[in-house]
Amino acid sequence: MSRGSFPAPGRAARAIRITAPGRVEIADIPVREPGPGEVRVALGAGGICGTDLHVYRGAAGVLPIVPGHDVAGVIESVGAGVESPQPGTRVTIDPAACCARAAVPGALCGACARGDTHLCAAATYMGMTAPGAFAEAVVVPARRAIPLPDSVSDATATVLEPVAVGLHLREQIADRPGAALVIGGGPIGIVAACLLARDGRRVALVEPLERRRIAARRCGVTDVRTPEETGADPWCVIVETSGHPSAAALIERTVRPGGTVVLVGGAVEVSAVTILTREIEVRAAKGGRGLYPEAIAAVAAGEVDPGPLITHHAPAGCAAEAFALISTSPDRVVRAVLDLSDWRGDAHILDTKGSR
Repeated sequence: MSRGSFPAPGRAARAIRITAPGRVEIADIPVREPGPGEVRVALGAGGICGTDLHVYRGAAGVLPIVPGHDVAGVIESVGAGVESPQPGTRVTIDPAACCARAAVPGALCGACARGDTHLCAAATYMGMTAPGAFAEAVVVPARRAIPLPDSVSDATATVLEPVAVGLHLREQIADRPGAALVIGGGPIGIVAACLLARDGRRVALVEPLERRRIAARRCGVTDVRTPEETGADPWCVIVETSGHPSAAALIERTVRPGGTVVLVGGAVEVSAVTILTREIEVRAAKGGRGLYPEAIAAVAAGEVDPGPLITHHAPAGCAAEAFALISTSPDRVVRAVLDLSDWRGDAHILDTKGSR
């Protein structure tokens, strides 16, 4: 995948915009110089994730908006006071804006002051509540531009957020040993299963779609099953990453008395009666908690390989077709990556893993 090149100052940059539910277009956005504490990133790759799909369907965000936050690119220029990263540095971007990572530091909210930046009272999120990064370039605070080693490709960098989320949820249950059942075989669920297995836990992943089960096995998950193949055997820890309402019944069937449920994928309701009568502890893992440096280190060290999650590549100019494919054919796509340096609209979406 080619590296991004920033448009000359004074010329608009091309960007992907979701203008209405199900409608994607290529538009021009203004180009500006980075201000104090900011960097300008020429983007090369962007991964379409579940949040982007919610925005595309009109279920999240405020339209119209430039979507996207799982990206990689190169620092093109820096503003006053920026010592690192410098121009030419490959980076990914932490999509969560918080008062602790502002371009110009100021007063911190209570959450940021105690290190819980993912719970910032003033947080915004690229591509959902703030303009996203599916464009030729973007300007962000230097603190949110995270350098990438040569061993982590641009495409792989677009799947770093699931690794950060997986590391966060692993922190959330570090004091709860035992076997773990992961519900949902999207990128977050697959990465979570890989990380928990490395901790020495017995891990199983439940996923109804065959393509995702195949991706999980390629990533190293050994026990991959369908919901129908999952009986009522009790599990110490349930990690819910799907956000699907049907997960509630599976949780109630499989969580052991005194067990722990970690909600990652969304608002899946666990019965209060089940919580009370079985003394279930419910926890949550919201986002990646800023663990991008740790996620990069985990990938670079071979602790987890998210590369097999990428099933499709497409030029940015084919974004409308890519979003439509993911929305209508979830059984075919695990993760699609856009080449943000290629804005041809007459190219094709490449299925990199074959029909199966």
